[in-house]
Amino acid sequence: MAVVDVGYSATIQGRLNRLLGNPVDGYYMISNETATAVASSTDTTVRGCFGEDLPMFSGEPGLYRHSFILEKLLSSNERQVLCYRLDEEEDGQIRAVPQLREFCPEEDATRSIRDEIQAGALAFVDDVLTVRKDLLPDFVFPPELASDLFDALMTNTSADELNILRGIVLDDYYCGRGLVS
Repeated sequence: MAVVDVGYSATIQGRLNRLLGNPVDGYYMISNETATAVASSTDTTVRGCFGEDLPMFSGEPGLYRHSFILEKLLSSNERQVLCYRLDEEEDGQIRAVPQLREFCPEEDATRSIRDEIQAGALAFVDDVLTVRKDLLPDFVFPPELASDLFDALMTNTSADELNILRGIVLDDYYCGRGLVS
């Protein structure tokens, strides 16, 4: 089992390991030294695509420096599970039914932006896979280029683009911060 996450400190991975009692590995955009400590304490793997075992609060790469914006852009638009309730079905079987947190208007206003960004990212992946299948079987999009493109977005951002980025609301209830932007 593995968790794939935009985050970098392996918080969810560590909690899943404790909850499940089985090893859960973690694959991240970037991993920092906190994630490395989680991996050591749970005897699991932590890997970061754009950087591994980075010191806390280091400024490089830009994906780490602007990780909150990255998380706002790539986080799930699905409602969070608050808890599970046991429900007895007609045949007498008991099943766990998730109780989901409802979206508030601020989240609804931002979902379409995140949906468009994520649809664009998935279309890009489809294009890369098509190039690999039809033209260049060994083609691999260089991760450094992806990092450079994100740096360019964050470095050359217009005032209007910054307002859009600042206005994206993220559900961060699981960390105790509620809605953040």
